Amino acid sequence: MYLKANLRFKRLKHLWLCSCCLMMYNLVAAQSIKWQADVLLTFDDFKSKPKPADKTQAALTASTMVFSYKSNGKTIQFEMYSLFDQNNSWFVEEAKTPAILMHEQMHFNITEWHVRLLRQQLSNMHLSNHYNFANSISKVYKAVQQQCAQMQKKYDKETNHGLDENMQMMWQAKVADALSELAQFDNEKFEMVID
Repeated sequence: MYLKANLRFKRLKHLWLCSCCLMMYNLVAAQSIKWQADVLLTFDDFKSKPKPADKTQAALTASTMVFSYKSNGKTIQFEMYSLFDQNNSWFVEEAKTPAILMHEQMHFNITEWHVRLLRQQLSNMHLSNHYNFANSISKVYKAVQQQCAQMQKKYDKETNHGLDENMQMMWQAKVADALSELAQFDNEKFEMVID
C-alpha cells in the first residue's frame, strides 16, 4: 500500500512540476514577443512604467538575442531568435506617436538583424570532433552581441532618438535591406554537422 501511495505521490509531484514549468513558460511567453516580419510592435506591448534616464528619453525597447545549442557529438542543433521584453519596455505617455513607435520597432529589427548575422557566422564555422566548439561559439556570440549594442547606440545617436526624420528614414531602409540580404538566415533553428 505504501509503495502504491508513494508512486502515486511521485507521479503527482512530477505532474505538478511539469504544470509549474508549463505555467512559468506561458508566463514568460506572455511577457515577451518573438520577432516576426509581419508583426509590428504596438503601444500596448510596452508594459513597464517609464524610467527615463533623462527628461528627453521618450521610450525604451528592451530586446535581446536568445541563443542556445546542444550537441549529440555528431551534430550541433542551434536555436536563436530576437525577443522583445514587454516588462522592461516602456513609453512616456506624452511621447506616444507613430514616429517614435517606429523608432522603437527599428531597435527590435536591429536585434533581429544581429541574430541573423550570428546564424550566418555560426553556419560558416568548420567544426570537428577535436575542436573546442563551445569556446568558439561563445566568442562569436559575444562579438555579435557587442556589435548589436554598438549599432543600437549609433542608431539612436544618428537619428537623435527618432527626432531626425531624414536619418530615421535612412536607417529604416538600411535595416530593411540588411534583413532582406540575410533572409536565408531567418530560421530560428538550424543544425551543423561535426566532422
